Amino acid sequence: MDKIDILRFIYTYTIKNINTIMKSILIVENNNSGLKVNESASSIKDKKFVLGGEFTRFGVKNRNERIYTAERFLPCLEELQDRMTTLGAVFGEFDHPDVFDLSMSKASHVIKSVQYVKESNVVNGSIQLLNTDWGKQAQSIVNDGFPLFVSSRAAGVTEANGEVSLKKLFTYDIVADPGFATAKMSPINESLGFTNQG
Repeated sequence: MDKIDILRFIYTYTIKNINTIMKSILIVENNNSGLKVNESASSIKDKKFVLGGEFTRFGVKNRNERIYTAERFLPCLEELQDRMTTLGAVFGEFDHPDVFDLSMSKASHVIKSVQYVKESNVVNGSIQLLNTDWGKQAQSIVNDGFPLFVSSRAAGVTEANGEVSLKKLFTYDIVADPGFATAKMSPINESLGFTNQG
């Protein structure tokens, strides 16, 4: 075999076996734009920590060298929204696990809303911190005046050019080191002394 034949063989083998070569892997994505707190309850007894902000930004390379596109992401976002409606709740964890499935023993929050904002080409959303051990850890960070950040937990493939093809969006987790600089959650209601932070 000469070089041309070898290259032809490698190319043919790769094309025929591309699905085997490009297996879905766990993709976790971070956004360092903090969540905003929505303290909408009228009394401390009913105090709810609701935080909101930008969850995902499309068409830009993030800190993890990945590029998400609305075209490839939105079908998975719609499936997540369907699960939120059907199940009544989709939970997230305090920090990313090494697996796809959610561990209820580590649940820290519930996703309250996620929506695509076409004009700014982002996914915005909100979460409510739970009164679980991990939810209380997140509440402590907010009470101490520091931001929380979110990151998507998904299965898919990152292509050579950095574009991500998602297969499934499982949830958004709270993380310390987000991939997107804009994934910082901030207060969205000031009734308990919290203010919106840019």
